[in-house]
Amino acid sequence: VPLSQPGEITGKQGYLGGLAGLGGKDNATGGDGYESDDSLLTPSRRPSTANAGNGWMGFSRRQVLTLLVFSLADFFSAIIISLQAPFFPQEAEQKGATATEFGLVFGVFELVVFITSPIYGKY
Repeated sequence: VPLSQPGEITGKQGYLGGLAGLGGKDNATGGDGYESDDSLLTPSRRPSTANAGNGWMGFSRRQVLTLLVFSLADFFSAIIISLQAPFFPQEAEQKGATATEFGLVFGVFELVVFITSPIYGKY
């Protein structure tokens, strides 16, 4: 069984050592910036560079599909939220709510998004 596929990184180069001169100098790891233990570079852990540069703007097919799925989810979420704006005030008034009360319904949602966005963005 060969240890590498055509286009994969092998040897002491580490994950990024052979790509665009990203290997830095570091005395703690032998001078090349990467650990020299070849046992860490098993075929399952080595990234494939066979598709590097292919696809839309250099992204792999999987990255493009992931971006597309997240974009569609965000788009449809915004549509669902915006659909309530034309109908909710009339329904709330029929049930006895004041303009301040149903205004708070819209405002609290945006406040929660504002507070939780940094938390979701960090993790």
